[in-house]
Amino acid sequence: MAYQTTSQVRARLRAERKHRGWDVVRLAREMLAAMDESQRPTLTSMVRSIERWESGTNRGMSERYRLLYARVYGTSEKDLFDLAPQGPENRGEYMGDGAALEAVVVHRDVAELAVLRLPATLSESASLIAALARADLEDGRTFAEQPFDVAACSSAALRWLIAPRTALGPGDGDRGLGMEDVQEIREAVQAFRVLDNQMGASRIRRTVVDYLCVDVAPLLRSARCSEPVRRQLFSAAAELAQLCGWQAHDLELQALAQRYLVQALALARFAEDDRLGGEILAAMSQLAIYVRRPDEAIDMAQASQTAGDRTGLAVLEAEGLALEAHAHALRADATACSQALSRAETAFSRAGNADDVPPWLAYFDEAYFAARIAHCYRALGQGAQTERHAQRSLRMDPRYIRGKAFNTALLASGYAAQGEVEEACRYGRRAVDLTAKLGSARAVASIQGLLQDLAPYASTEQVTELRAYAAGRLPAPQRHAARP
Repeated sequence: MAYQTTSQVRARLRAERKHRGWDVVRLAREMLAAMDESQRPTLTSMVRSIERWESGTNRGMSERYRLLYARVYGTSEKDLFDLAPQGPENRGEYMGDGAALEAVVVHRDVAELAVLRLPATLSESASLIAALARADLEDGRTFAEQPFDVAACSSAALRWLIAPRTALGPGDGDRGLGMEDVQEIREAVQAFRVLDNQMGASRIRRTVVDYLCVDVAPLLRSARCSEPVRRQLFSAAAELAQLCGWQAHDLELQALAQRYLVQALALARFAEDDRLGGEILAAMSQLAIYVRRPDEAIDMAQASQTAGDRTGLAVLEAEGLALEAHAHALRADATACSQALSRAETAFSRAGNADDVPPWLAYFDEAYFAARIAHCYRALGQGAQTERHAQRSLRMDPRYIRGKAFNTALLASGYAAQGEVEEACRYGRRAVDLTAKLGSARAVASIQGLLQDLAPYASTEQVTELRAYAAGRLPAPQRHAARP
């Protein structure tokens, strides 16, 4: 059966192609690659068909090609083709190839659930991460109004665990790529991480997203390379996408963070990098903890532990167990929290000084582990234990300025829980000073959390002064879609 395309559909098809920076020949190659070999027309024939569909010379299109277009563009057949004719007041939305059309295509599609599920194909994965980064660059704040989907990460984690793996194969694009090129990407990501820890996300986030959008995401399709190089390329892209997600989280753009992490997990899955996949699942768990969804946090923490056990990376297993413990603490389940912490300590002791810890997990040291334990006790309202472990957490790498701000505020909360107001305010002032140097909405939120812990003593001179000091040095806290 042949379906008749409308002018709106034809404009949409052209805009989707141009948004990806493809010419007609490139689109034809993508469509041929997505077909069964026995059913492929020639490249010339495919190019002519696309030109006729886009121009309206041929308005009929079979179900087969509708589905193929949807697969290559990483969207649904209904969303791509079932466009109602527009009235005069909406005619600019789908008519022609102008900027208004491209903006609608990018922002509507990327903001919807398409980027909250694990894509099924390599082509779809490459399309989604490119579209997400492009939309973020154009107006990342639009994601501030999107809801945090409580089921999306758990669904992605389940698919990551049980879905069959897709063979990656060599890259057959038009841009030669070697292992040294992938290493350059990894070195850039590591440099971005250092700057992120020192300055907070707001100072460098746009640069990082631009690097993903302009330099790295296009390579997922255009690289000509061996299968091992392509695997490492997808893994490096997953690291970069995870960092983009974590920076969005640092700026309280939780729905955007969620989207980046889901797509990072997909890239790691196609790279068959189970270690990195486990780390991304741990990040998802921490995100769920932050928005106070402990049940979902436990699911993803346990999936992360599975990855750690599967790959023999004990420090990753310890991280997953520490996150599970924190989620149990949020549920006020002290017994389950204690059991998970005990298992985390056992796993961490097995890790020792292992030489095979990946660079992206090097931050999980004694000090970071102590901070995770302190967070558990803070959630349980155990001030003395919070103080003890928060003190240990401050024996940390001095480069982690943001982490030091968090841990100093955490120590102050430990004192507050014990009624030691003077000490709490003394460390609170230090935390404010550290936070003032950062571009981190999450660090500002940690100061607000400390002030809430000090609320029973709000009438004291020390707390009044700390509150005024924080108000004078820090911006107002900003929470965007942080709650479902």
